[in-house]
This record gives sequence, structure tokens and C-alpha cells, in this order.
Amino acid sequence: MHDRHIHCCLTMASLASLLAMGCGSGNAGTPKKESSAVSTTSSALALAERSDLIPVGEAAPDFEATDQQDQQVRLSELLKVGRVVLVFYPKDNTPVCTKQLCALRDDWSKFQERKVAVLGINPADKDSHAAFASKHSFPFPVVVD
Repeated sequence: MHDRHIHCCLTMASLASLLAMGCGSGNAGTPKKESSAVSTTSSALALAERSDLIPVGEAAPDFEATDQQDQQVRLSELLKVGRVVLVFYPKDNTPVCTKQLCALRDDWSKFQERKVAVLGINPADKDSHAAFASKHSFPFPVVVD
């Protein structure tokens, strides 16, 4: 079961500090002010009320999705090779989310050494993902949710 375990969190290259900033912020390099933390907390509370979310550290159900190159990606196939990090983010090209995904790209060799696959996931369409992934040279698939 351990090798089928999905870590729905980012652990490389101090990404925890990037995550604390939250996606969609206009200031990609600066932590949010106290007033913004309230809306972040409100968002977290709203998400906590949803019953369809997978808690961090829980195994994700198998799924198949289309990536930015119109290729099918199946979670169970990736898990045969190693661990998988699922990176859910709200929108392509937001300043903070872009910075977070670029940090993954910049530390890509560390993921490869550990046989960890990464999937960026959001509801944008394939064309949006293709432009976003190409613009930032992401070495991992960005899939349509």
C-alpha cells in the first residue's frame, strides 16, 4: 500500500512557504498581509465543508485525464513507476501558482531521482494548459480536471 500512496502536497524546495501565499495573489513574491489571511481562512473553511475533497496524505482514486498534449494520463499507470504528486491549482497563469509550478520545474531533477511523477491539475482546457506549460517549459503533464 505504501508505494500506492499519493502525497497531495508539495515537499520539495521550500514549497511550503510558497503555498502559504496562496494562488491567485497579485503579489507572487510577497506573503499575504493579515487582511488577506482572513479570506484565505474563509476559503479554507469553505473547502473543509466539501465532502468530495481528498485529504492530504490520503490515497486518491484512480482516474484518467487528458494532458496539454492531448495524451491520456492514468494515475494507476504512473503509480507502477513510483510516487505521484498531484498539484491542484485554480487557474493557469496566476502569479503565485505559476511561481509554485516553476519551482517544481526548477527542482525537476530531484523528483526524477526519487521516481516521483508530478501532475498539475485544474479545470482549464487543453489549449490553455498547452500554452501555459509551453511558456514555462514544464517537464510534467498539466491535465484537465
